[in-house]
Amino acid sequence: ATTNANACRNNMNDCMAVSRNLLSFAKILKGSEHVWLSLRIRNILKASLQAAERLTAKDRCGLQRDLREVLDGYKEIGYNNVEDRTLSLAHWNLNLYFLCLKIFYRLRGIKFI
Repeated sequence: ATTNANACRNNMNDCMAVSRNLLSFAKILKGSEHVWLSLRIRNILKASLQAAERLTAKDRCGLQRDLREVLDGYKEIGYNNVEDRTLSLAHWNLNLYFLCLKIFYRLRGIKFI
């Protein structure tokens, strides 16, 4: 099921929906950044990217926009630790992120699907 395109697309979309819901929750919390929530959000966004790596570029359409929207939303409310180097690259250029991922896999001898 994890290699099925429909399952991967659904997983990617579900992860983005969860990250949007958590953004709404974080806005309600107000105040300082909650480290536990930042880590959870980062993991969910990375899971979305992992699901998207098995999809075609056409199926990834909209992910760049959604990722930017969500990450920018977290920055606006002061959650600066959500974004790390991996997510920064994906935020900046999703195609470059996937190209770097392919190169990394090739250097490590990992078969890229």
